[in-house]
Amino acid sequence: AWRSVATSADGSKLVAAVFDGQLYTSGDAGFTWGSVAPFVSSLASSADGLKLIAAAKGSRLYTSVNAGTNWTAQSGSPTTNWQAVASSGDGVKLLAAVEGGGVYASSDSGLSWSLTSLPSAYWQSVASSADGLKLVAVADGGDIHTSGDGGQNWVQRVPLANQKWQAVASSANGQKLLAAIGGGQLYVSTNAGLNWMPLFGAASAQWRSVASSADGTVLFAAENPGGIHASTDGGVTWDLKASAPPAARWKSIACSTNGSAVVAVIEGGQIYTSADAGRSWTPRDSSRSWAAVASSADGTRLVASEAGGSGQIYSQAGTLVTPALTFDPNSGLVLSGGGKYLEATFDSELGDVPTPFPLRLLVHQAGDGTTRLLQRVYVGPDALTTNTILTLQESKLHPDKLAQARRLSAVHLPLSGSPWKLEGAFGGVGIMNAVLTDGFANAASNPFLHAYHPDHDNLDALYQPITKPGAESYDVRRQITLSFTPPGDDFSSRTAGGSRVQGTYLENIVLKGGNNQTRTVVTKGSFILNRVSSIATLK
Repeated sequence: AWRSVATSADGSKLVAAVFDGQLYTSGDAGFTWGSVAPFVSSLASSADGLKLIAAAKGSRLYTSVNAGTNWTAQSGSPTTNWQAVASSGDGVKLLAAVEGGGVYASSDSGLSWSLTSLPSAYWQSVASSADGLKLVAVADGGDIHTSGDGGQNWVQRVPLANQKWQAVASSANGQKLLAAIGGGQLYVSTNAGLNWMPLFGAASAQWRSVASSADGTVLFAAENPGGIHASTDGGVTWDLKASAPPAARWKSIACSTNGSAVVAVIEGGQIYTSADAGRSWTPRDSSRSWAAVASSADGTRLVASEAGGSGQIYSQAGTLVTPALTFDPNSGLVLSGGGKYLEATFDSELGDVPTPFPLRLLVHQAGDGTTRLLQRVYVGPDALTTNTILTLQESKLHPDKLAQARRLSAVHLPLSGSPWKLEGAFGGVGIMNAVLTDGFANAASNPFLHAYHPDHDNLDALYQPITKPGAESYDVRRQITLSFTPPGDDFSSRTAGGSRVQGTYLENIVLKGGNNQTRTVVTKGSFILNRVSSIATLK
């Protein structure tokens, strides 16, 4: 039964393992294969595919420096039940975990190994940044551990302790991490594991496999059993990809470095591919007992292994995910068969704007620590006692003293729904999140609606209300994230710490139309919150 498959960045050099059997490699995209090492359970590859590492059950670690033509059993590694391995981009820094044992690290391409300080556990998955310095390891029935110095020192991270962690993926720089609990939640970290946040946009499920683009923005998570879920905003929002079988035993998922080309396999089902970041899927080949899948960096070379039956390895180059493209000779943009412009690629990196646009944030923290984001708040004398109060309703102010009252408002937030609860830790290095929704038919604040324009009044030709988004208006979902940064070391920052906090503002605006199609717009900037009132009660 095939256990694992790995590929080089260009997809030409492959390595595959048979559970309790042989290790096979290929240097020609899977057309020919050769057996090289016994009892292999896990594999990892350098970016160029020349340096490989193999974890062998009941044996040593094996390494190759010539794409698997020759293999060396590293005498510096103990004979044990190796479970998972990871490699830096250059193949020099390696990480290997033992099932029911410890975790070992190498900084010389596997010639020598040292046992790290991690305790014995049932390690399930490890991942590495491209430079091999930022590492992450997860254990079934254990915790998440991270290292920022190539495995010399480790820190236990406890978003939830003693959970069935099944999979972990890392961005190329190691800052963005995605971890999955079997029968639980997905968790994400945007600061190399320092803080972890549950991703409530994806429900608890039997997560089996996860994948990440190089920048950590495009994420995929597969259930077993269940469906495939995808995020294009670093995990803030998730969509169940309806065109992929929703109740399948997904075994493995992989994506290209930009996240646009995706491939996944079903145990007892077919291979499914997507060329548009998971928005649409196409079944490939026949139903088999698929076990693992891997993709080249550009997603044009794919390889999949079969666990049962004849135990074959299947490879395909180019035609699965790369459509024939027609270019507009005048603009150079890509055209569809109907002559419409298409996206040739998409860039998820945020850039600077010519002129910053300041917006107001209103945040209130109650005495019990409950924190809310407000659209508006009134400050003025109480109608009963004339004491100064904070209130969401003007009617609670003294009617004869309105001239002494003030209204603070944030015009970029919708009128309905306020206040919104901010989840997370306030101040320090905390992260807080709030979700704002604006229905497609909400005439009070939905920006796509116009009461006097026939194309945007949400009425059909017979002036009957349109009942679904996507025709003239869209559902709007806004995920606001406040990432706090500690004050500086200068005198001004230290003394202002009690009355001012600051950090990074991130907002993902998800527009939802017909057939659950979505488009995400991401904005980012900095924020400063100055305390204007110490009243803890919001009436």
